[in-house]
Amino acid sequence: YQVKLMHHQEERARQLVQEINQIIANSSATALMLQDIAQLLGVTFQVDCCCLVSVTGETSAEATTTNWCADEYLGLPHPEEMFSMEQLLMHSPVLQCAAQPLTIEDISIIQNSLVIGCQYLPLPIKAVLAIPTRFGGNNNGVINLIKFQPYEWSESEKQLLKEVESACAIAFAGVAQAQLIAHQEQYVQKSNQHQSLIKQLTLLSRSNLELNQMLQLVVVSTVESLQADRGLLILLKYTDPLFRTQAKKQIPKERATVVAE
Repeated sequence: YQVKLMHHQEERARQLVQEINQIIANSSATALMLQDIAQLLGVTFQVDCCCLVSVTGETSAEATTTNWCADEYLGLPHPEEMFSMEQLLMHSPVLQCAAQPLTIEDISIIQNSLVIGCQYLPLPIKAVLAIPTRFGGNNNGVINLIKFQPYEWSESEKQLLKEVESACAIAFAGVAQAQLIAHQEQYVQKSNQHQSLIKQLTLLSRSNLELNQMLQLVVVSTVESLQADRGLLILLKYTDPLFRTQAKKQIPKERATVVAE
C-alpha cells in the first residue's frame, strides 16, 4: 500500500511540474504567467489562497506579487487596515515551511513575502505552508499556500510543494529577466530622446530665430522629450547680482519672469 501511495505521489508531482512547465512555455514572461501558476497551485492543494512573491535583487527594482483566492472569497471586501506582523511571525504555529533545514535568510525572505503579498487578504491567515525558490544559487521567490482556518499540513503536501519549487523558480527567473529587459529598453529609449533633445537645442542656438521664438521652441522640445505635462522657462533678475550685500544663508531677492511656457 505504501509503495502504491508513493508511486501515486510521484505521478502527481510529475504531472503538476509538467503543467507548470507548459504554462511557462506557452505564456510570455509576465505577471499573468505567475497568475496562472498561482491558480494551478491553489486548486491542486485545495487552499483558500496562493501567493507568489518574487525576491528582488540588483537586477530588479520592485517585487512582483501575485495572489489567487478561491471563488468563495472573491466577493469579500478587503480589510481597511493591514493585518499585524504578529500573525505572520516565523515562530507562530500559523506558518510551516516545506524546506528543511531553514537558514536565517530563508526565514527573513518568507516573512517579507508575507508582509508584501498577504497584507490585504479578505480574512486573517490561520495556516501557511511556504517555500523559498532558488535559481542559480540565489533565492528568487516564495510560494505561500494559505488557509483561512486552522490546518495541519501533511507530509505529502510538503513533499509535493518541494517537488514544484524548481519549476516555479524558473517562472520567477523568467519574469525577472523580462523586467530587466523592459527596464533596459526604457533606459535606451529615454537616452535616445535626451540625445535628440540636445541636438535640437544645439541647432536652435545656432539658428537665426528671434529670441522669444527660440525660447518657446526650447520649452516645447524639452517638454516633449521628458514627456511632461507642462513646461515653464523662467528668467530671474537679482537686485544684487554679485551678492555683495547678502548674507550667505539669506535667500537673495530677485524678480521672476515667465518668458515661455
